[in-house]
Amino acid sequence: MAKKEQTPLERLQKLRAEIEQAKSDRSGLEGERRSVTAGMQEQFGISSLDEAKKKLEELQQQETDLNQQITDGLAELEQQYVWE
Repeated sequence: MAKKEQTPLERLQKLRAEIEQAKSDRSGLEGERRSVTAGMQEQFGISSLDEAKKKLEELQQQETDLNQQITDGLAELEQQYVWE
């Protein structure tokens, strides 16, 4: 069976519905962005993506430093004590 061609009015109505859905989706995403931004501000004192990237780098460096301290501390303990 051949697919029925849409009339210009039907195409226009379909496009209008798609535009309205896109507007709704955009509003929802903007609300989520505001919520995430508020959470970042509250939890970390940052309010932009650049600040978030800097904070992430700082936290990753802290993690690296702490992992090294743990590794060094374990190595020191192993040297001082005999483990069975």
